[in-house]
Amino acid sequence: MVSAINHTAESWRVIDHAEDALARNDVPEAAALIWDSAACAMRSIAESRGLRIEVEYDLVRVGRKLAREFGQSDIATLTVVAHTTPWLVDEGWINKDSVEWGAGEIKKLLEILDGLDIA
Repeated sequence: MVSAINHTAESWRVIDHAEDALARNDVPEAAALIWDSAACAMRSIAESRGLRIEVEYDLVRVGRKLAREFGQSDIATLTVVAHTTPWLVDEGWINKDSVEWGAGEIKKLLEILDGLDIA
């Protein structure tokens, strides 16, 4: 079981790798890492709470659950931003600027999660 206290430690490392990928102009990799960062946080929170994750979208549901529980709608919104970013890049609908913005938004998500008492 993953400790809820350290739920975003790995997520911060992953978002740093996303920024490195952006610096190399590897936009698809950066987009994938944005989702990986948010997913890592949601997965560890889910595991610490005994929630089952069967499919990737269950991690988005964890974000919605946390948003309702803590009255922080940004958690749900930013989790969806992270989840859709790789797909939007693959479809050619967003570019590097949008992915850079997304990386900044996921940092906001991690900051919000860091500030919550998630047990």
